[in-house]
Amino acid sequence: MELIYKIKEIWKSLEKKGLPSYVWTSAPLSLWRERIIFIIIALIIVFGFVLLVPTMIIGYIGGKWLSAGLFMIAWLSAVFILYHRSLPIAYRTWILYFVFYLFGIAFLHFFGLNSAGHIWFFRASIIVGAILGMRAAIVALSFNFILLLLITVIIITDSSSGVSQDANDLKLWLVVMINFMISNSIITFVIVLLLDGVDKLLFKSQETVNILRESERKLKSFFEASPDPMVVYNVDGYPQYFNSAFVKVFGWTMEELAGKRIPFVPKDQHKICKQQIDRLFSTGNPVELETRRITKYGKIIDVLIKAAVLVDSEDKPIGTIVNLADITGSKKLEKQLRQARKMEAIGTLAGGVAHDFNNILQIINGYADITIMGKDKDGPDYSNLQIILDATDRAAKLVRQLLLFSRKVETETKILNPNREVKQAANILSRTIPKMITIRTHLSEDLWNIQADPVQIEQVLLNLGSNAADAMPSGGELILKTTNVRVSKEGIHDLIGITLGDYVLLTVSDTGYGMEKEVVGHIFEPFFTTKDVGKGAGLGLSSAYGIVKKHRGYITCRSKPGKGTIFKIYLPAHKAKEWVVEEMDDTTTLIGGTETVLIIDDEASIRGFSSKALGHFGYTVIDCSSGEDALDIYSKQCADVDLILLDIGMPGMGGYKCFKELLKINPAAIIMITTSYLKDEKVQKALEAGAASYLGKPYKLSFLLKSVRNTLDGKEQLKN
Repeated sequence: MELIYKIKEIWKSLEKKGLPSYVWTSAPLSLWRERIIFIIIALIIVFGFVLLVPTMIIGYIGGKWLSAGLFMIAWLSAVFILYHRSLPIAYRTWILYFVFYLFGIAFLHFFGLNSAGHIWFFRASIIVGAILGMRAAIVALSFNFILLLLITVIIITDSSSGVSQDANDLKLWLVVMINFMISNSIITFVIVLLLDGVDKLLFKSQETVNILRESERKLKSFFEASPDPMVVYNVDGYPQYFNSAFVKVFGWTMEELAGKRIPFVPKDQHKICKQQIDRLFSTGNPVELETRRITKYGKIIDVLIKAAVLVDSEDKPIGTIVNLADITGSKKLEKQLRQARKMEAIGTLAGGVAHDFNNILQIINGYADITIMGKDKDGPDYSNLQIILDATDRAAKLVRQLLLFSRKVETETKILNPNREVKQAANILSRTIPKMITIRTHLSEDLWNIQADPVQIEQVLLNLGSNAADAMPSGGELILKTTNVRVSKEGIHDLIGITLGDYVLLTVSDTGYGMEKEVVGHIFEPFFTTKDVGKGAGLGLSSAYGIVKKHRGYITCRSKPGKGTIFKIYLPAHKAKEWVVEEMDDTTTLIGGTETVLIIDDEASIRGFSSKALGHFGYTVIDCSSGEDALDIYSKQCADVDLILLDIGMPGMGGYKCFKELLKINPAAIIMITTSYLKDEKVQKALEAGAASYLGKPYKLSFLLKSVRNTLDGKEQLKN
C-alpha cells in the first residue's frame, strides 16, 4: 500500500509539471482529455525511446534508414507536444495523430503488410475523435480510408518494392482492411458519442452545481444581510452555520462552537425551550416565543425567537433555522410605556379627585375663616379653628401635589438660574432636616438658565432632599450639584424619550440606605412609599416626576442597597437672561367695597361662603348655581353688576361657554375666573379671551377679598 501511495504521489507530481496550468480550473472533461494526451505522449516518449535504439541499429545494419527516420521523427514530435503543452489542444491532438501515422507507416515499411502497422492508423482516429469530437473523427477516418486505399493501389500496381512483406495476397489484405475499417469506424463513433453524452451530462451537472452555488451564495448573503442573529442547526441541535450578526450580539465564532452546542440557554429557560423544540418537530409548524439568552461574556438579553424546520426532498427533518431578534431595548421601552400609561391613568384619576377635594377644602377653609373672625384670640374656639385652617392649608398643598402629578396645573414659568433655587432649597432643608446630615452644594458658575416655575422646581428639590434625609437616620451627606450637559445620540444611553439638545442637570445624591432595583422601578408611582404608615403619602416623587415632565424635562434614579441614591434631573436650557417678577404681599389689611358681585358656582356651600364673606365686607352679592341662570340674571341686571366671580369648571353648559356668552352680553364685563384645577387650559383660554383675573381654589378669605378688590381697581391679580 505504501508503494502504491508513493507511485500516486509521483504521478500527481508529474501531472502538475506535464499538464497545462489552466486545466485545474476547467471543466472535468477537459481535464481528462489533457490527461489522455499526457499519458499517451508519456508512453510514446518512454517506450518509443526503447524502440528507437534497436530500430536505429537494425536500420544501420539492414539499410532501412526510412523506417529509422520515421521512428525518430515520431519520437521527436511527441517530445515537441510535451514541451509545447501551452499550445491549443486541437493543434497538439493533430500532431499526435501525425505521430501515430508515422509509427504505422514505419512499422509497415519495416515489418511488411502483415505487421500491425495499420492498427496505429485506427488508434489515431479513435484518439482524435475522443479528444476533438465527431467532425475530427470523420476527418481522421477519411484519412485512414485514403491511406489504406493508397496502399491497396500500391499492391495492385506491384509497386510494393517499398513495402516489406512475406506474401502479397491482395484478397487477404482487402478482407483485413475492410474489417478493420468497419470496426474502427464503429468503435470511433461509439466512443465519440459516449464522450459527447458524458460531456453534455457533465455540462448539465456543472450547471446544476453553479445554480446550487449561486443559491448558496444568495442564501448566505441573505443570512449576512439580516440584522438579527440567525442560526442553522442540524437535527441533533448542533450549529452548522450562523451569520455575522450572531457573532456581534453573542460573541462566539463558528470555529469556537465547531462540534459543540451553543451554551447560551439560561437554566430557567431549558424546559420551555425544549417544549417548543418538541412542538416544532412534532407539528412541523414554525414557533415563536420570547425568552432570554446569555452572551459569551455573561450578559443576559431578551430575545424573540422564530424557528422553522428544514426538510430534505423526502420531507424528512434535517435541522432547523432560527432567528433570534434582540428585543432588550424594546422590552425596556415597553416597560417604560406601560409605566407611563399607568401613571397617566392614575394622574387622570388624581386630577378628578383633587378637583372635588379642593371644593370640599374651600368650604371647610372658608367657613372656618368666617367663624374665626368673630372669636377672641384667647378663647378655646379660636385655637381649634386655627388648627382646622392649618390642616386645610396642609391638605391644599397635598391636593396641589396631586394636581401637579396629574398635570392639571399650568406652570407659572419664567427665566431663572437654577443655582438660586438650589441655594434656597438648601437653606430651607438646613433648617428642617436633622443636623447630623451635612448638605453640600457644587454649583456650576457658568450655568445656563432655564424656563421654569421656581416654586415647582423648589418643591422638587425639597421633596428629594426630604426623602434623602429619611434615608439617613444616622447622618450622612446630601449633595446638590448643577452642571451643563449636551445630550447627543452617542450619549443618550438609557434616556429613552429625551429630546437631543442642551440641558441643565440637577443632581441630588445621598449616602443613605439605598434601594433595591425592584423598588427603584416603582418610586415614581403615586401613593407608592417605602416609609411606615403615617410617615408618607407617596406623592413626593410622583409630584416631582410630574413637575419635571411638565417642564419637558427628564428624571432618572440610580440606587443600590448600602450605596445611596442619585437622582438626575434634566431641564431644557434657555439661553435668555434671567428675570424675576415680584410677587404681591398677602399680609395687608383686609379691604371690602360697595360694588355688586355676581357669583356663579354649582357648589352651594362655596356660594354661601363667598356671599357671606363679600357681604360682610360691604359688597352686594347676587349668586346662582349654573351658567344658564347666570345668563338670564346678567341679561336683565348687567348694568348693576360690577364684577362676576365665575367657576370655570361647572357642569351643564360649562363655565367657559358661559364666560363667552357673558362677554357677548357685555364686552366690558369684569370677570374673575375660579377653578379647583388651579390654572388649567380653560383658565388660560379665558384669560387670553378677556377675563380680568384668576383665583384658584381653595382660597382663604384674605385672598378672596384682595383678589376682588384688586380686580375692581384694575390692579395685578394675586395668584394663589
